[in-house]
Amino acid sequence: MTMVARRWTAEDLMALPRGRWRYELVAGALRASPPSDARHREVAAVLGARLSMATRAGRLGVVLYGAGFRLASDPDTVRAPDVSFVRAERVPGGAPAGCVDGAPDLAVEVLSRTDRTLDVEDRVAEYLAAGARLVWVLNPKHGRVTVHAPGAGARVLGADDRLDGGDVVPGFGCAVRDVFE
Repeated sequence: MTMVARRWTAEDLMALPRGRWRYELVAGALRASPPSDARHREVAAVLGARLSMATRAGRLGVVLYGAGFRLASDPDTVRAPDVSFVRAERVPGGAPAGCVDGAPDLAVEVLSRTDRTLDVEDRVAEYLAAGARLVWVLNPKHGRVTVHAPGAGARVLGADDRLDGGDVVPGFGCAVRDVFE
């Protein structure tokens, strides 16, 4: 008898009970991640608060935490960046219920002690391939941010550099060190 792995959908994923584990779909396969540590959550909250202040003032869009984005369909790939930003014209009614179709305009991943480099690289590639305009990977351990944009090489910013939203999040900017302190 041959066993066939279940192919999950975005709807199946959204119906899972919320708990400590974070779930995503990769080509229809369910992936679970262990809970993040306090430092991870703190860095995500600090950056998210700064982004929210900048985007709310200009009514630019919505900042979301752990929201699911359907990056591909049939089979579904649903990723949940730690922090994301979606421009107002894409979500005219505000934050949607369920998954957002397509990539966020800005996806932010905060590295955890359990993250594997190849998995993070896959996430970045998936966000960009699905239409993300900017991806930031925050490394709390080293106090660095790696900036990815379509058609450009990765840029690594250190504590003395400035993290800038460019034309994706106009008006947003802060010193890298401020995200980690």
